Amino acid sequence: MVRTPRYLGRLGVALTLAAALALSACGSEDDDPGTSGADTRTVASAYGDVEVPVKPERVVAVSYDTPWQLQSLDVKPVATQDYGKWVDTFSADQQAFVKGVATIGSFGETNYDAIVKAAPDLIVGDAYEVDEKAYKRLSEIAPTVVVKGGFRGDWKAIVSGLADATGAGKALGEREKAYTAKVAELKEKYADQLALTWATVSIGDAEAEFSVLYPTGIIGALLDELGVTPAPGIPEASPEPGYASYSFERLDEILATADVIVTPANADGTPWEPFAAIKSNSLFTSLPAAKSGSVFDLPYGVTDYDTALAFLDVVETKVLEPLAARS
Repeated sequence: MVRTPRYLGRLGVALTLAAALALSACGSEDDDPGTSGADTRTVASAYGDVEVPVKPERVVAVSYDTPWQLQSLDVKPVATQDYGKWVDTFSADQQAFVKGVATIGSFGETNYDAIVKAAPDLIVGDAYEVDEKAYKRLSEIAPTVVVKGGFRGDWKAIVSGLADATGAGKALGEREKAYTAKVAELKEKYADQLALTWATVSIGDAEAEFSVLYPTGIIGALLDELGVTPAPGIPEASPEPGYASYSFERLDEILATADVIVTPANADGTPWEPFAAIKSNSLFTSLPAAKSGSVFDLPYGVTDYDTALAFLDVVETKVLEPLAARS
């Protein structure tokens, strides 16, 4: 699933400065005065350096993808956004991870009072959703680290920043090693299949449009790292959101040279309903890749090393192995 850039709308229930100060005062009474100074360290963030606990115990995740990124670092948040409206878009493992966790409002509707109630010793989030104004407000509650990648969904940089903030360097190193090894394995084992021409698509911005995913976005970057060969018909572009939309009328023009077409699926691998109109379009069904059975549905929900590894596993079993079997 392509998540187009989402910007925070109206902020949730206001947090008064008095409430923030009261919470700070309560925390200071419980701290050990002999160790508090030694138990903090400085980390970099999108809005400047932040003093954080060496071993944070109550982490609140305020951005949409942050819980899954923390999950990949073996860090359990005490509060997250409310994912009730979109729970079916996540894997069973992700759903279980946030089940019963306190919520701080749904996407774009941050409830600051709920964050105070969660009594965090660290707040973490993504700069693409948490602007500097919100960051300052969150910092009144607890040390806040807002991380930023080179582009929307740059999960490698974001996960690295979260690992630094939460002290999860060991878990990060283990995941990086496993991911690097998997990429190298696939590149060596399936060189011929990756040398075919590929196109990765999803829904577009408008009703009669589809989109091509580029290496400036999550899935495009993953496949690019594998070394897939882009189909010659794909327009050259480096769109900041990671995708570009095109009219249905250009389906045959753009995708006709693709030996392999990757399309979006639900988290459980079933076809994604919003893409059905594109997949049933006569221009799409007449494409060479469609006629040869080389259109593959894959879940696009990558946010971290764990979900990236799961994606690579699906690429291998659902795409590369069947292609290799034909050769």
